[in-house]
Amino acid sequence: MIPVPEVIKREVKANPMPKNLNKNSLADIEKVKEERRQATIAAIRKEYEQNPKQRFPLATEALPSAQLQPKVVENYNKAITDQLKFNDFRPRSMPDFTKHEA
Repeated sequence: MIPVPEVIKREVKANPMPKNLNKNSLADIEKVKEERRQATIAAIRKEYEQNPKQRFPLATEALPSAQLQPKVVENYNKAITDQLKFNDFRPRSMPDFTKHEA
C-alpha cells in the first residue's frame, strides 16, 4: 500500500517591520546621498591634485599640425553639409482634375 502523503503547511510568516524604517524621511536620505557624493568628488579631486605622477606635456601637442586637426575636421563637416540638399525639394503642383475626365 502507498502511504498517505504528509500535509505541507501553506502559511506565510513575514518578519516584523524594522523600527528604524520610518525614522528617515526622503529629504534626509537625499541629503545624505548628496553629502556622500560631494565627499567622493572631493576625495577624487584631492587624489588627482596631490598625486606626484602628473601628466607630462607632449612635444607633439606644441606642433602646428596638432592645432590644424580641429580646423580640418570642421572644414570637412562643412563641406559634407554643403553637399547635402535638404531644401532643394520642390513638389509638383496638383493636377486639375476638373479639366481631365477619367
